[in-house]
Amino acid sequence: FRELFFISLISGSSGDDLKVGKPDEYDIVFYVILPHLEDIKVLRDSSMPGNVHLDITDILKHRGVSDKSDNIFQWLESLVNDKNLIVVQKLQDWIKSIVARVINQMQNRFVMDGQVCQLEYKNCGPAHTIYLTGAYKYSVDYVPAIYLKAEKNIINVNESHLFENQTHFEAIPKPMKPFRADSTSFRCSYYDAERSIIKNNEIFKTAIKFVKRFRDVKSNMSNFKSYYIKILLLRLVTNNPDLHAQPLTVVLFRLFEEMENCLRSGNLPFFWHPELNMLSILTREQIQEMFIVARNHTKCLYDIINNNGVYRRLEQLRFFFSKL
Repeated sequence: FRELFFISLISGSSGDDLKVGKPDEYDIVFYVILPHLEDIKVLRDSSMPGNVHLDITDILKHRGVSDKSDNIFQWLESLVNDKNLIVVQKLQDWIKSIVARVINQMQNRFVMDGQVCQLEYKNCGPAHTIYLTGAYKYSVDYVPAIYLKAEKNIINVNESHLFENQTHFEAIPKPMKPFRADSTSFRCSYYDAERSIIKNNEIFKTAIKFVKRFRDVKSNMSNFKSYYIKILLLRLVTNNPDLHAQPLTVVLFRLFEEMENCLRSGNLPFFWHPELNMLSILTREQIQEMFIVARNHTKCLYDIINNNGVYRRLEQLRFFFSKL
């Protein structure tokens, strides 16, 4: 385990500095570093945009001549199908067995600052979540990710310039819907590249936080995930370079307008692979319900922005969000 894994970074809203309110949940990505990483074949999944298959045939050829332990190659062989493609569920089951065993050895408890916390473990989607209750109360999502070198990415030419200067990307073992035990399709993730686009712009971050706050207090918007909001901003920034020089009121309105347009069409393209519609997992009724809410509030923001005077606009903006 120690030869293959290392915890890399806090990801999600906390890692992006986009958390709204007091943090009580965290996302941590831990990388799986395969031996002879340069020999992995990353194959585009033709049936699922943004997904890949991982062929480790050439990695397994190093068995017996590698300086790596033979146990690692036995482990790798236990994860693949007859075509040497890594099976998502086999990897997840292996991680699940380790986490469950460790929690059991700890007797489902953890002592922090002399206080006893109870531990509960659940696996949902790609994440392995540990809940702490008692003296402290929060949860941590541990998301496994197979580390891949940047040059093996499958990004379309139109988006490739945004991936320049990156060293890596990730393949996330996200189970398919409907579930398939034999699936070898991993979702590509470009977290570091996404963070680099918005990390130095506080107005962009503030706009995302405002929209997340709006989403959190509107029950009809609960299906609009935080990552969707981030995707909206990434699309806006890359398609409108002048947005970097705009005030918060304008950026916020454009973000709401983009959200309204995507919900109207029922299509939110994945930033790196636009042929993938992120809203495809939702029903028409769910999307329509969110569209009506977004449309009404976009109109309110439009009226605020078209009022004269910066101070007046900011005051009305504050009032707008205080009523959410």
